[in-house]
Amino acid sequence: MPSFGALRETQCPRCGRAVDLPFGMLCGECRAQVRRRARRLARRWALGVVLAFGVWVLIKVPDEPMARIVAGSAALFTWALVYTIVYRAATLWLS
Repeated sequence: MPSFGALRETQCPRCGRAVDLPFGMLCGECRAQVRRRARRLARRWALGVVLAFGVWVLIKVPDEPMARIVAGSAALFTWALVYTIVYRAATLWLS
């Protein structure tokens, strides 16, 4: 006798295909599509935020080399942070 957590043939909630997944889970193709869309959205948001940050750096940060190095590393960290946050939020929202 299978337990309640066992795989049963159900429908994908997104595309309606019959698949062997736990109830409420997306099929492989739908998961891949959600991840692709989330990556694209995260890249665009991260790029926009980093460009705005770069403009702010050009205006506010002095022309000293160490200040530019710190600002550049902060821009890379900002890109990674925004990308991660938007990717995770979009994955949850789109699925």
